[in-house]
Amino acid sequence: MKEVNVAVWGLGPHALKNILPALESCQGIQIKGVCSRNEEVVSRARERLRCSGWTNPEAMLADSDVGVVYVSTPTGLHADHGRMVLLANKHLWCEKPICETSAQAEMLVTLSRDRGVTVAEAFMYLYHRQFSYLKGVIAAGRLGHIHSVTCRFGIPPLENPRFRIDPELGGGAFLDVGSYPISALISLFPSLDPVVDFSELIVAEGSRVDTAGRALLRYDADLTASLEWRTGAAYRNEIDLWGSEGSVSTDRLFSKPPDYVPKFRFLDLKGRETLELGEAGNHFAAMFRAFIDFLDDPVRAENERALIVRRARLADQVRNHPMQ
Repeated sequence: MKEVNVAVWGLGPHALKNILPALESCQGIQIKGVCSRNEEVVSRARERLRCSGWTNPEAMLADSDVGVVYVSTPTGLHADHGRMVLLANKHLWCEKPICETSAQAEMLVTLSRDRGVTVAEAFMYLYHRQFSYLKGVIAAGRLGHIHSVTCRFGIPPLENPRFRIDPELGGGAFLDVGSYPISALISLFPSLDPVVDFSELIVAEGSRVDTAGRALLRYDADLTASLEWRTGAAYRNEIDLWGSEGSVSTDRLFSKPPDYVPKFRFLDLKGRETLELGEAGNHFAAMFRAFIDFLDDPVRAENERALIVRRARLADQVRNHPMQ
């Protein structure tokens, strides 16, 4: 297998804790270098990883040995930074959500296609066996016809929220955590397009960004989805599917440590409960293995482009839906 040389742009806590270790663990990936405005952070990472380090992104993008750039900068910078990566003819792997708006996402997708390079959005949980298991339950018809989906994702106050509370950098609960349940709907029901019946973004007193939200979506096939997201609250991370023949719920769908063993709680037609266990795994590493495959598989690469656009368009619909 030919090694893929990856540079990581942005060295915040998430990149240092999750992204770099996952890249290191993946066969076929070589961390070529790291880039950040913080010279001290770059120096430490460069020394530990024995790789190149840049404080100037133009220098990183000019390096012909860099084939892929993972953008881990604040959400509000993704559109500009992603465009720079693609114009340099590098493959773009981008932290989720890829952009603030669907127009920005479509711009990057079109540019990647025109430049003949791939683009991928890092919703890591989509590549975990837990999510694959859930999709398999639906595909096998174990629940009968799915009538409703309930999904919640909320996180406690962060010690250092950084850009997440800055509206100029794409802060707010909607982009930070609300994008997860929206992306789940797209992947669980890929052939269905929902209509937004209701949505609300909540701004806590004194906050400069939205801090919570909820939405109700409806599909033609007698299926509704209730989504709720929140920051600064007790932790919730769950999905429940209710069908004509049974239901299933599972926790930690969107974020989990590598040793977490997923549990699936099934209720049958009579309400009798059974518990099934899934498999542990590092969803970041699984995601990067899939991203490598995109590089040599035009069909999968184009499918990822389509998913990026669908996720971004639905996010726009939820965010911009007028309250009744």
